[in-house]
Amino acid sequence: MEHMRDFWAREWLLRSIAMRHDTHKLDEIIKIATAAGYICSNGNLTKTGREFIELCKDDDEKIRLQSQIIFPL
Repeated sequence: MEHMRDFWAREWLLRSIAMRHDTHKLDEIIKIATAAGYICSNGNLTKTGREFIELCKDDDEKIRLQSQIIFPL
């Protein structure tokens, strides 16, 4: 179970970096993630990477809640 969670977290992280840096080049995305310390050289998430994901999840939840207040269904 932990391996799948790491897989999806890493997938989310790489997609987030791709969107923020407006690139679809995987090698460039991996270089950015490695330079930022989000993943290590073998591709596993680091502690910093996990913390970044948690912070972004909190921000995403706040944005979702705010949009519900501004644009109620």
